[in-house]
Amino acid sequence: MRIENCVIAPALFRHMKLYAVVFTDCKMAGADFQGAEMHNVKFEGCDLTGAQWANCQVGTVRFENCTLADVGGGASLKGATVQGPGQMELALSLAREAGILFE
Repeated sequence: MRIENCVIAPALFRHMKLYAVVFTDCKMAGADFQGAEMHNVKFEGCDLTGAQWANCQVGTVRFENCTLADVGGGASLKGATVQGPGQMELALSLAREAGILFE
């Protein structure tokens, strides 16, 4: 399934099973993926600011040129591939969850 150029707000994917889905250029700020199971899912150029990922199960998930600022539950994305500017944003969210402060 391919979903393109959409505004999905609120994006509620909590506890869903997503298989072979590509999200392209979607605005999904605040999306809730808590407890979701994702296999062969790709996000391309999506705004995922503030998305929640706690307790999700990740198979093959890829983020390319996405905005991943202020996400929650980022540790649940273990095994995902992140390419582009979202790398640093996700790293900062993970550091915040680990209690690391930057001054």
